[in-house]
Amino acid sequence: MKHTKTPWAVKHHGDVCSEVLDDEALAVAFVWGTQGQPNQANARHLVKCVNAHGDLVAACEAAQDALCTRDFQQHEDASEQIATVLAKVKEAKT
Repeated sequence: MKHTKTPWAVKHHGDVCSEVLDDEALAVAFVWGTQGQPNQANARHLVKCVNAHGDLVAACEAAQDALCTRDFQQHEDASEQIATVLAKVKEAKT
């Protein structure tokens, strides 16, 4: 079974609950907490990880393929793909 289509997003409901939404703005999950707990940060982190997963897997597969060859262009391409994905993940806004 596949997971709900991405990208996901976050909608905050005050300090106690954050809602994780799919690409059609339907609820996927709720992240609960109490005042002072980081439910909003946890929801943002969850969404950031889920949205990056496909690109990270593809970059790891490209790196694995490149390590099994002596083709330096393939090494450079994989390195560039990894750098691009890592930059995107680090800059992701949720």
